[in-house]
Amino acid sequence: LCKQLYCLDISNEFLRFAREELQQFNNVGFHRMSYGDLHYLDDKKITKGYANAVFIHFNFFDVVMYLQEIYRVLAPGGLFMFGLSNTDCLDLRGDRYFSMVMADYVKQRSSIATLMQWNSSRGVCSAARQIGFEATELWAAQGSAMILVRKA
Repeated sequence: LCKQLYCLDISNEFLRFAREELQQFNNVGFHRMSYGDLHYLDDKKITKGYANAVFIHFNFFDVVMYLQEIYRVLAPGGLFMFGLSNTDCLDLRGDRYFSMVMADYVKQRSSIATLMQWNSSRGVCSAARQIGFEATELWAAQGSAMILVRKA
């Protein structure tokens, strides 16, 4: 379905899992990256990208940093789609993840990093536009959102 697929992650464990899952394909590359560093993609002429269950871990500074890197490596007209935990439609009482993460945070806030971060999809789209993207919220419900950005 694509000419070349590049799988990047900061975790060797996740890359090992991806290699096993995709071993039958010969057009897939794997790269362990440093946090926030997409230089591996500099000469790859990236036209489309997707991040699943990645941006849910980022605070707003991280989101902006990664969007700046994605803007830098995407070809003109390139698309990038990602999901995030979305405060714009978060139900504090009904969202099972928020309650679970908050309980852990309250118990151990000085000793562990929070696994999930919530951002505003409207705020993220606004930041993406300031970076130079066209940004669209494709879907938002139940404390989540899917966002599509296009490099003009």
